[in-house]
Amino acid sequence: MCRLALAALADEGGATGARAPASYQVALTVCERCDRGWQDGAGVPVEVAADVVERARCDAQHVGRIDAAVPERATQDVPPAVRRLVWRRDHGRCVVPGCRASRYLELHHIQPRSHGGDHTADNLCLACFAHHQAAHAGRLVIGGTPSTGLTFAHADGRPYGTPPRSLAAGGDGPAPALIEQAEQVVRSTGYAASAARAAVAAAASHVGPGATLEDVVRAAFRQLHIAATS
Repeated sequence: MCRLALAALADEGGATGARAPASYQVALTVCERCDRGWQDGAGVPVEVAADVVERARCDAQHVGRIDAAVPERATQDVPPAVRRLVWRRDHGRCVVPGCRASRYLELHHIQPRSHGGDHTADNLCLACFAHHQAAHAGRLVIGGTPSTGLTFAHADGRPYGTPPRSLAAGGDGPAPALIEQAEQVVRSTGYAASAARAAVAAAASHVGPGATLEDVVRAAFRQLHIAATS
């Protein structure tokens, strides 16, 4: 089977952020026929989901066929000058409201490449790993353009960062009890009540109304990690 190697670029941040190529790479092997992708894990090729391949292609360095007799010259979709401009324009931080992440940032195509999106600066923005993943998984919808203003929404259309309607309306579902349980779990690991409450509240706005206790707790710890490393 013919395969193409794809090295997804991402940046740890700081002074290296505007530089090209990125400070680290995640290598994917993508089939040029079926578009399936694999990533090596402990020396074993592990297939990844289609949205992972799509996310990697937002800022990929193509290194050519891995079955070639002679290495091909690597090419990069987003020109280094455009990459530097986007990085400086977005101040080296994730553009999603409420997110302060300045490390492990990735370029995101606002209009997807599969829908005709180009590599111009006005179709690109910086997103942290988690929000870039959410965008390609359909949980976060980024619209507009940097020049006219970006919009952010959940998959159900509500503004990104607002709680699920069942929570906002104080519905009679299990959500309020689940939120309380999640706060207790986070506090049990040593966090102050105020920190646990803020992290769970932020997490509740990132997960769907059908989220489990584990989903909310995991999202809350991600919020705490982002706050600690920003």
